[in-house]
Amino acid sequence: MGSSLFRIGYLFQMFKRRTLFVIGAGASHEAELPVGAKLAESIAERLVLRDDSTGQTRPAEPDLYSQLRRAHPQAGNELVAAYKKIREGVILSNSIDDFLHVHRNDPHIVEVGKAAIVNAIVAAEAGSRPYVDHSNMYNVPDYKKVADTWYVKLMRVLGAGTSATDAPNANLIYRSFSKKWRARKETPTKSKSVDVSEFSRDTCRVGDTSS
Repeated sequence: MGSSLFRIGYLFQMFKRRTLFVIGAGASHEAELPVGAKLAESIAERLVLRDDSTGQTRPAEPDLYSQLRRAHPQAGNELVAAYKKIREGVILSNSIDDFLHVHRNDPHIVEVGKAAIVNAIVAAEAGSRPYVDHSNMYNVPDYKKVADTWYVKLMRVLGAGTSATDAPNANLIYRSFSKKWRARKETPTKSKSVDVSEFSRDTCRVGDTSS
């Protein structure tokens, strides 16, 4: 109990100063989104290409492939080669991040890899713990689904001893691959398609503090 009180006291002291949390992709693990090796496995499955009896390419994820082809109409062979390299090699890396870093000088591998990350994450969102189906305006987040996660624990620490009108004194910075993409409704089953023709890895800020 004493050590717990000490930690709580330390946190209160910390938030009297401007405080910054830098959050990596692994932070979404408790939301049941794929990270690390699981995300790499999902990406490998999404980058399967097969030729049918007529010689037509049949991708596992048609929307992803067609968007990349539209973005690079003259680079069909390069995209197919990038698909193959990522599919066969990403499992040998700790994560898709590591794989893309190794192949950072190949722009087609980098773009296909980042597109596949967005595709895999968006597909996994519907099965994640905090997911809210916004097709119904009355749907709201159910925080009980994430009550045992670090998200709620952090919010309890941030909110303790403060007022709703107090100026925030902490920032959250997270790493994201979603500079330019949009999700749109595609079918009555509410599946999503993601425009991944332009995006890059960015630092995104959540929350704000006084300058």
